[in-house]
Amino acid sequence: MNILHLSPYVPDLRASHAGGVLMGKTVETLKKNHRVTVLTFCNDEYERKLLADHPDYQYVNTSPKEYARKVLTYPQMPNMFALRRDRLYWKKLCEAVEKEQIEAIHAEYTAMGQYIRIKEQYPHIRFTLTEHDVTLQSYERKSEDSTGAKRRYYRTEARKVARYEGKYIREADLVFALNGKDRDLLREKYGAEHVRVIHPYYGIDFDAAPMERTGEKNFCFIGHMGRSENHEAAMRLIRIFREMNPEGWKLTIIGAHPRPELTAEESDRVHVTGFVEDINAEITKAQFAVFPLIHGAGIKLKVLLAFGLGLPVITTHVGAEGIDPEGTVIRLAETDEEFRREIETMMGDPALREQLSRESRAYAGEHFHWSATEQIFREVYG
Repeated sequence: MNILHLSPYVPDLRASHAGGVLMGKTVETLKKNHRVTVLTFCNDEYERKLLADHPDYQYVNTSPKEYARKVLTYPQMPNMFALRRDRLYWKKLCEAVEKEQIEAIHAEYTAMGQYIRIKEQYPHIRFTLTEHDVTLQSYERKSEDSTGAKRRYYRTEARKVARYEGKYIREADLVFALNGKDRDLLREKYGAEHVRVIHPYYGIDFDAAPMERTGEKNFCFIGHMGRSENHEAAMRLIRIFREMNPEGWKLTIIGAHPRPELTAEESDRVHVTGFVEDINAEITKAQFAVFPLIHGAGIKLKVLLAFGLGLPVITTHVGAEGIDPEGTVIRLAETDEEFRREIETMMGDPALREQLSRESRAYAGEHFHWSATEQIFREVYG
C-alpha cells in the first residue's frame, strides 16, 4: 500500500521527545510492508540535523515567528491547531498524493487532523488519525487549575478544541488511541466508536538486554522541558527536594529546552541536563523517577520510559493514567507531603527499589510491547 505519513515533528528514534520517537518507530514499522512517504514540519536546529539522515523525508520549515503569524491569521482555530495550518505544507501534501498515488494517510497528533480535507478531492483515500492525547482534556484540566485571565484563555481554547477536535475525530476513517482511557474518553466526548488502541513505542526494544543502573544516589524527572506541564512539575519536585535536604542524594532533571527559571536551579544537588544524546543512558544513572504532574492528558510516555527501563516510579494519578492507574506497581502520590513520604521511603529501602525495578520492567513488557501494535498495523493496512 502507498501510505503518506503526516507529522508535526520529525519522526525519528533519536527525537528529543517521546512523541517523535513513537512516530519514528511507526514509520520504521510501516516501511517494512508498505511504500511510505513522510511529510513533516521541521521545528528547530536539532530536527534539521535529524533530517540529514532522512533524504526521503519531505518537510516544511517553521519557526516561532511563523507560529505567531498563524495564530493571528486563524483566530477561529485553537492556537495549537493554527500552528500547523500551512499553505506550503498543503501544497506538498497534494503533490505527494498525486505523485506517489497515495491510498492511505496516517496522520499523527490531533492538529494534523485538519488535513483530512484532502478527502474532498480524493475520497478514496483512507485517513487514519493517531490521538497522542485527548487535547480537550488537557485544556479542561488547565482551566480548572487556573484563575483570572489564564482561566478565561484556557476555557476559550477548550471550546475551540472541542469543535475542531470533534470534527477531525468524527471524519477520520479510523482513530488510534494510545490507551484504553483515551479510547473511552473519545467515545464520551465525541461519540467516536471507530477507535482502536495501540501500544505506544517509547524507546525500548524488549528483545534487547535490560540496561543496568549505576549505584549513584540519584533520582530523576524526565520530560520535554519546553512544555508547561513538565516545567511546573520539575520546579515543584526541586522545591520538595530542597525542603527534604536528604544527605548524599542528587536530583537530575532530564529533557530538552529547559527554561531559564529551571536552569537557574542548577547546583551541586540539582542537575538540569538539557538535551542529551542518549536519554536511556542518562535515565539509568538514577535509582528511581518522580513525576509530580498536575496537568496534561493522555499517556505520559516519559513515565512509561522510566517504567520500562526498570526505574521505580512515583507519580500522580495524572502521570499514571493509561499506564498503571490503580497503582499496581507505580507508587501514587498527590500532595507534596505524600511525595516527600514516598521519596523518603524509596531512598531508604534498596530492597524495595530492587523489587519495584523488576516489577516495573515486567509490567511494561507485558502491557506495552510494540509487537501488538505491529499486528494492528498489519490488520489495518494489509
